[in-house]
Formats: sequence, structure tokens, C-alpha cells
Amino acid sequence: MISTSFARMTLLLLAMIALQAMSSPVSAAAGRRHSIHHQGQERADGHELPLTQLPRRAPAPPDGAHISQHKPSKVTNATVPIFVNKAWVDKADGGKAGRGITKAWIGLHGKGRDGVATFQDLYPIVGSSGALIIPNFYAPDDIGHSTTDGVHASYLDADRNMLWNKEGWSVARDAVQGGRKRPLNGAQISSFDVVDSLVERLSDKGLYPNLKRIIIVGHSAGGLFVDLYARFGKSTSDGNIKFRYITANPPLNYFEDRTRPVDGQDYLAGCPEYNDFPAGSSGMIPRYVSTTGKRMSFAKSVSRDVIRLAGSRDVYKAGYEVPRCDAVAQGGLDRLARNQNAWVIENLRAKSGKDLSMYRGYQNLTSQAKPVATDAGAPLLFKRTFAIVPGVGHDSGKMFSSNFGRQALLSSSGVSYTPHLEGNQSYVPY
Repeated sequence: MISTSFARMTLLLLAMIALQAMSSPVSAAAGRRHSIHHQGQERADGHELPLTQLPRRAPAPPDGAHISQHKPSKVTNATVPIFVNKAWVDKADGGKAGRGITKAWIGLHGKGRDGVATFQDLYPIVGSSGALIIPNFYAPDDIGHSTTDGVHASYLDADRNMLWNKEGWSVARDAVQGGRKRPLNGAQISSFDVVDSLVERLSDKGLYPNLKRIIIVGHSAGGLFVDLYARFGKSTSDGNIKFRYITANPPLNYFEDRTRPVDGQDYLAGCPEYNDFPAGSSGMIPRYVSTTGKRMSFAKSVSRDVIRLAGSRDVYKAGYEVPRCDAVAQGGLDRLARNQNAWVIENLRAKSGKDLSMYRGYQNLTSQAKPVATDAGAPLLFKRTFAIVPGVGHDSGKMFSSNFGRQALLSSSGVSYTPHLEGNQSYVPY
């Protein structure tokens, strides 16, 4: 009787020891290493990797998303992680899976490089009505660390993912390194090349035979990305697919000339870099832009379907980081003012004929902005639109979920916006 009880107690003790060993940090770490090294194999054609089995250390993707590893170049096997919804087609099947997809959205994250937040902002609006793709441009400093929210850098796979300087991705710079096990092999890959390759994939009739529209959208640093891509990107509307570019609350804008909405030249004299790229055409121009820029003109850029959105409360407050002088030269400390000025200058140069009198900076700019007309002297084809989103500050989720944001994302027409006066203000108020 005693020996039987002792045997049972011994077996129970051994089982508890085994269970503890399985849940120990060493065992868990080994499990993480195992899952990291077994994330799936590349497709035979080397173009696109199958869905990634996330390491155990990574949180689950946001609702409605899964993660795929996109390979934008044939020169290297290094990849860019992308958050995608179920309408993303991973392999060619004669167009069966993508037959019902007619729209696609490519979203660009902000300075914090948080693709998760961008997916969470856009997915509640677009759902699975089309393909939603969010590329994540990580930086070398993200390896082994989180970035702004303490979570999303966990999706970085340092063995395979190519990396950009912290803000280089937003202004078309090339990747600075590949993955530890998948180097760049000399490949020059701009963040714009990545979007070009996503567009190329979406344009593949073997994947999406009925795709009609691609919307490229970004907020803050992502908005700057879109502003530049709308001017210099290779992707443009043709007879089969129409493009729209949505830029929301960018920190500054690309100006085609040296016109700036500042009183006098004293400020510009103290800011010699005010026209350096991305604010203008001087300084170190990215390889991608120096190539495509030769084919781009102001006339072509304003003929593209571009929607600019600015939050009425996206204004400077005490304690905020002071903007760089090249941004301030475009209209002061407030993003709202800078984006209004950019809109006024574009219209004046294109001779759009729109009433601009209610926008900030109009009085100063009428005598500065030099019109650019066609050879016949006629106004340029101007397809850009603009709206100030009332009651919203520097908040991407609220910008996109606003009435104007939804119009821009979902409607085939541009936003319908009329500036107005309140009280004795001579510009659209905060």
C-alpha cells in the first residue's frame, strides 16, 4: 500500500518537473528560434513569398490582416513585410481568387514606421471590398527594439527584411541594407521601387483580371511620401487602371520653384536649405527621383488625381517639436497653414481659375507664384482637389474616417469642399 502511494507520488512529481521544463524561458526561447527559422519557403519563381508564420515573440496581426513577405527586386532575396487583407492574392491562379477585386489601396505609414496602425486606420473603412496593402519600411535601429508603440517592430525579420534610414523611406531614398541572411547584393532599391513593384503585381491580369483603380494613401510622413510619389512615381493612369493619390497632413510639400509664402527674404537667407529636396529641387536628389524626374513636369503632376487633406486643428502648440526651417519657409509652424499655401501655389501656377481668396497666404502669393501655362497660353489641366477636415488635428484615424477622408478613399469623384469664413477671419479657421 505504501509502495503504491509512493510510486504514484513519484510519477506526479516527475510530470510536474517535465511540465515546468517545457514552460521555462530556455525552452520558450528555443521554440521562438525554431519558429523564426521555419517561416516558409520561397515560391519557385522567386517573386513572392507565401504567408509568413510569425515568430512566437510577435503579436498577432491586427484584425483582418495577415503578413506576407514581398520581394521587390530580382537582384536580391531581401524582402519588405506587408500587412494585407484577405483580398491580397499570394500566387497566380489564372485570376480566380482576384476576379472579384476591382479596387486596391496601398497605405503608407508615418514617421513611427507603424504599419499596424495604418492598417487599423484603413481597414474599418475599406474592409475586404478590395485589396489593402501596407508595406512596412523598418530602420536598422529597429532591430531588437520596438519603435513608437512598443509592439510593431516585433514584426521585423532582421534575417530577411531590407532596411531604410529612419526618414529616408519617406523621400524615395534607397534601402541602406538587406537582411542579415539576405543582403542587397548591390541592388539599389528605393522605397518608391517597392510601391512600383506592388503596383506591378496588382496590375498582373493573372492575379487581378478586373482591377480598375489603385489608391495610394498616406498620413504625415506617409503623406509626404504620397506627395512626392504623385509627382515622380512611375505609376500613372492608363486605359486599364486609374490611380488616385491621397496625401493627409504632410509636414511639408515639394515646390517646383523657389516661391515661398514668407514676408521678405530675411528668413530664407537664414535657411539656405529651404529649397533642398524634398522641399524643392536642390541638394541631394534621390537616385529614383533623378531618373524619373527627367520625365516629369509640373503640367503632368497637376493632371494627376491627387487629393490633399489637412486637419483644421493640425497646428503648432507649445512643447511640440519645432519644424525644420525648410518646412517653416512654406508657411510657418502650422501644418494647416503650410498645406493651404501649397494648395494656393499649385493653383496659381496652373491658372486653375479657382477662388483662392479664403485660403491663408493668398494675398502674399498672388504676386510671387509664376504661372505655368501650355504652349498656347491656356490653363493647365488641373485635377487636384483639397479639403480641410473640420475638428481634426494630427490624427490619421480621424482624418481617414471623416466624411472627406471617406470620399477620398471610396468615391471615384474628388472631394466636394467649399472654403468658408467664420467671423472676421480671412482664412479657413482652426
